[in-house]
Parts: sequence; C-alpha cells; structure tokens
Amino acid sequence: MNEGAFALAEVDGGNLCAHPELGPPDPHYKLMTAADIVAFGIDLDGRHTTNSGTPEKGSCAHDDFRGVGDRSGIDNQMARVVGCDGAGEQYAAADESGDLPSGESGVSEMMLQGGWAVLVVLRDLDSYESDDHVEVGLYASADPIVLSVKREAIPYATYASDLDARFRGDTHGRIVDGVLITEPVDVRFHWLVAGLHLERPLKNARLEVTFNEDGGLQGYLAGYTPVEAMYDINYGFRSAVTDTGEPAPEKMKRVLSVLGNSVMGRTCHGAYAALYRFADADPDPVTGRCRSISTQYWIRATPAFVVDVETHGVNDALMSP
Repeated sequence: MNEGAFALAEVDGGNLCAHPELGPPDPHYKLMTAADIVAFGIDLDGRHTTNSGTPEKGSCAHDDFRGVGDRSGIDNQMARVVGCDGAGEQYAAADESGDLPSGESGVSEMMLQGGWAVLVVLRDLDSYESDDHVEVGLYASADPIVLSVKREAIPYATYASDLDARFRGDTHGRIVDGVLITEPVDVRFHWLVAGLHLERPLKNARLEVTFNEDGGLQGYLAGYTPVEAMYDINYGFRSAVTDTGEPAPEKMKRVLSVLGNSVMGRTCHGAYAALYRFADADPDPVTGRCRSISTQYWIRATPAFVVDVETHGVNDALMSP
C-alpha cells in the first residue's frame, strides 16, 4: 500500500489527494467490513439497520453495529473506514466489558495541544438525576484548553465561546436516571492540523452523557459528518486555510496529504471511496448516493465557566494580514 500511495499520487497530471474522485477504489484499503462487531457509540436513528434491508427515508442501506450489553443499532459507519488502518483509536471495536476507550486519540491530542476545544453549556438544570427539560449549547471554544503540569484540563477555568453563529448549536434535552440525552442539532467545530485551519461539522448531533462526581460529563457526542468534510479533515486538507484565512499553500497541503497518508499505509482515493461506500445518511436527491457518514466521539468534559464575549490573544497582531 505504501507503494500504491506514492505511485498513484497523480493520475493524468492530477493530484489524487486534491482530486480523489479521479482515482478508483483501492482494492488493498483496509476496512472493517464484518457484521458481528461490538462497537462504541449510540443509536442515532432508533432502529437496527441491515445492509440487506430497505433503508428508511434519509438514509442508505448499511449494517449497524452491536453495542455493549443489550444495546443494538449503533450508528458508527466511520468505524468501518478507520477501524483497521492503525489510526482509528476513537472508532475501534469495543468488547463486552463496556470499558470506554483508554488513552488519548489523535483527536484528543490536538485538543491538548491547543488546536481546538468544545464547550457544552447547560441551562435550566434542576437535577442531575431526573429533569424533563434542559437547555443545551454545543459551541466551539474561542480559547485553548487550560492544562495543568500533568496535561490535564484544569477544572473551573473560564472559556469564551466562539460568537460566530456557524460554530454555535442550541438544543434541549432531558435527564433520565442520570443520563442526559439531547435532541439533534447541527454543530461545527474548529480543527487545526500542522498550523492549518479546517472545520469539523456534525449534522443532527446528539449528546448521550452521564454526570461525573466532579460535575463533569462523559459519554458520546454523535451525528453525521458530510463525506467531503470528513475527507478534508483527515486525508486531503483541500479546504484548509492559514491563520489569516487565506487558502493554504498547495505545496503544503500536498505534503500533508500525500506523505501523511503514505506513512499510514493508505491512499487518498482509497479513503475517499471508502467514505462514500459506508456513508449512511443525506442521500443525493438525484443519484441516491449518501453524502454523510455516522460518526461517534467519546467525550470527557471538565467543569468550567463559559462566557459569551469576544476574546483576544497576545499574538493576535502576528496573525493579521
């Protein structure tokens, strides 16, 4: 596969990582295709779907995963794309113990490095055990995570939320037996790779989390990521911009995509084809091909104060055009 990644970096003069649609599916791409797998995550659509069944409106045929214990219908098709490629810690198969993922995934590491952060804001909360209506905000943070010397988030730090409406999602939920479950809402977060800025959208996003003794949360943030965006943030970086908002240099994007995927033993066109193969939501009204893929994030949130004010950093002047 390494050989293929370099040999197929171009087709007819076109960069395959910038134009993955030019390449065919990679027959050597490692995918998690088995049906009887226990996976982390939650049921997003309230049904157990099989690839041989008739898809419901707004979806495409796919095999849901089994969940831990008696749970079923786990919508986590992104796990099929990355579960076997060596970079899928966040999506890897689970076991019957129900233990949540251990260690830090690459996604979490980016957060600890200051690349991005997510704020979960709860309003009108009356009880941690039972509450039939809680207002919930899912916002991109305008500030990096404040860390201790042990690289752990410091409780009760203050964070400013991103005031751009595109990075703010407001919904409501309920608490049943200590579990907060929210209604779907479209959200969008920042994503930083090697100094390049991208966006991480999640459509029809839902929380299913429990409260910790320290006042924090842990559980799942799940929804559907548009395939084109998922390809960009993980493989191709086509929409990346610089600190000033200018399109990132093509050479830099090429190095990140071609060499980065080669090191991981995968190809850009293989990843692109796999994402569309397992996409399970948002069918194109003309072709019927689904354009979004179910995605599960295991999250752990630390208690904090959140303010809705514009924030500035000491290095802002360095990032001005």
